[in-house]
Amino acid sequence: ELGVILSQFPQLFIVASISARELWSTGISAKEIAHRLGVRYVLQGILRRQGHRLRASVLLIEARTGEQIWGQNFDG
Repeated sequence: ELGVILSQFPQLFIVASISARELWSTGISAKEIAHRLGVRYVLQGILRRQGHRLRASVLLIEARTGEQIWGQNFDG
């Protein structure tokens, strides 16, 4: 859903998540995935269950350097 929300901003180039997932499953680095897909940033996320609650942790990474640009947790 995050990709759908971000795709509403015309200044952002969003690649289908299935494309990134297929590359990620091969074990290559986020830097190489970004290079192959022609993107500057990679958005990574983890969804965890904590009791009856869910926590989504999201990171925005500048692929060339591997530097984390932004990160946030969402609880619900």
